[in-house]
Amino acid sequence: SSTDRELEAVNSEYEGNLFKDVRRITQLEKSTSDSEHPYSEFPSGNTESLRTTPKQRGIDIREVLLDFYKAQYSSNRMSLAVLGN
Repeated sequence: SSTDRELEAVNSEYEGNLFKDVRRITQLEKSTSDSEHPYSEFPSGNTESLRTTPKQRGIDIREVLLDFYKAQYSSNRMSLAVLGN
């Protein structure tokens, strides 16, 4: 399904960033920051956070994504930027 393909794409991006120095430094900063602050949260997604954990909790990730889309993707919440030379 398209949801599965997107989950794989997100996981591939996550795995590709694991050994990048910038990502590792950021993770170090996050791990030493206030655990109550949103900055300390997991910054992206992987198979565990987007497939395994939701399934264990009885969450249909596709439905959650569709609900988010319906609630957040609206022309009154968007801006258009035009750049030219």
